[in-house]
Amino acid sequence: MPRGKWKFFSWRTLMVFGFLVAVAYIPLAVRLRVLDYVAPIETWPWFLSGEVYDLLAQFRLEVLLGITTCLTMVALLYYYYKHDEGGIAPSYLDYPTAAFAALIALSALASPYIHMAFWGFYERGEGAVAYFCYLLLFMIAATCLKGDGDKRVIFYGILAAGVIQALVAGGQYLGYDFLQSDFYRPFLIPAEYVHLLEEGAELKARITTKAYGFTYNPNYLGGYMAMLFPMGLVLYLYSSSLYLAAAALVAVLLFGLGLAAALSSGAFLALGMALIILFFLILRDIKFFYKRLIPLLLIIVCLSVYAGPQLGDLIQGQVKKLRASYSLLLDREGEEAEPNLGVKADFPHVKVGEPLSLAIERHPLDSLASGRGYIWRKSGELLLQENLLLGSGLDTLLYNFPFWTADRASSRRVGLLVDKPHNTYLQIGLGVGLPGLLLYLYMLGLHFVNYIRVYWRRGVQNSTDAVMLAIFAGWLAYLFQGLSNDSVLSNAPVFWVAFGLSVNYVQKHLPELAAPAVAAGKDDKRSKGRGKKTAKGEGPSRKRK
Repeated sequence: MPRGKWKFFSWRTLMVFGFLVAVAYIPLAVRLRVLDYVAPIETWPWFLSGEVYDLLAQFRLEVLLGITTCLTMVALLYYYYKHDEGGIAPSYLDYPTAAFAALIALSALASPYIHMAFWGFYERGEGAVAYFCYLLLFMIAATCLKGDGDKRVIFYGILAAGVIQALVAGGQYLGYDFLQSDFYRPFLIPAEYVHLLEEGAELKARITTKAYGFTYNPNYLGGYMAMLFPMGLVLYLYSSSLYLAAAALVAVLLFGLGLAAALSSGAFLALGMALIILFFLILRDIKFFYKRLIPLLLIIVCLSVYAGPQLGDLIQGQVKKLRASYSLLLDREGEEAEPNLGVKADFPHVKVGEPLSLAIERHPLDSLASGRGYIWRKSGELLLQENLLLGSGLDTLLYNFPFWTADRASSRRVGLLVDKPHNTYLQIGLGVGLPGLLLYLYMLGLHFVNYIRVYWRRGVQNSTDAVMLAIFAGWLAYLFQGLSNDSVLSNAPVFWVAFGLSVNYVQKHLPELAAPAVAAGKDDKRSKGRGKKTAKGEGPSRKRK
């Protein structure tokens, strides 16, 4: 959108408002829906056809589909009227995105559960339709937003929604669930379903031992907070305004609170890996903001003094959880297990010295990450054996996972359903196939390389550069948390819009990388035949404000 004053009715206002709905409202959109579920397999003992209730997915899917449709219409009209003026310029991810969307459509059409492949399982709603919306939001953000102010407004909307999410998560961790309060109940339950409460129905979260915010699961809350924490941190370090820096510091503290309330090991690891990369990126600028590190250090010291026991128990619990999850990988090969001295008590009919024919073995990977290792291993086998080319359709794992394998009894309790692979990359591979997964990884890798090239040349020269660095840091954290979490409707729209904004920024500044090379090429041509060497020209100096 062109720069200028904001107008109530304009391309710019409509576009920015639509993206604010996507990144700020959808993560908080929780509302009861009653559905007539049609099970693809009627003989299955779980999830039979009938009336079902959903709070955390279906309404979000409705809002996502509606706002994507509106933004697409605005973008098409904008393209129609501005085409002659060069209103929309292509990006370096246009063709990969189109190919990825085509593979998603093919996998859904070829799926044995075609309806679920398009619309997703009712408790998740992440089928092909949701991914089409993600990709459309991504492409519109990558090609149609021209003004730097527009990107900053959307970025602040992301942080504002995250602050609300963190406050709710903190209340849940302390025992007060805002979602179940009398104040919020009218927003949660439409008038047409109030009679359900009058008939004695109760609203209870599926998981009550940890905070989950407005998301589906504490792990998703942790991934969401891990994505926003580095965004707020970069904004705090690079803010030119003292008031903005103070607000960013408060946001960082709240995101840390939300992360701690979720108690997600995967989120902690993802944040740690993202911060390591961020540290190397901003190391050359540390002399400009090192004073702002002092409040952070003071806060850490205060927490260690006044909240030492609670914080220590939290960290110790996470360390023990990680150590227990990965201990089997550290066992020496060939080491004999200690004898079970309770065999006689467990099997009184077995005589001493008589060999037992019963043997239950456990793969050393199965205990990784609270049992995710088993799901990852079986999902990987399923991907390579049955889903290699097109996959079985997004969000259909519930009806494709090998529940009745011989090793399941030794790794997961009988009756526990696996409806997701707990890994975004396996989720895409199982749904779209290996070509789709490779194409998705190519999109991520290409953007990573292009952003690093632009950042290395420009650095942080103004507030827009700082916002884009913050978005890139959050983008990395989301990718890392995807190693242990799935894509979910509460978080994915934020990621894809942020991804599009980052591509938009990189596409705008890529010509700056080619300009010195073109100039040098002209000098080389002029110097031919004269036997003179062209002096190496220096690139543009990096400025800091």
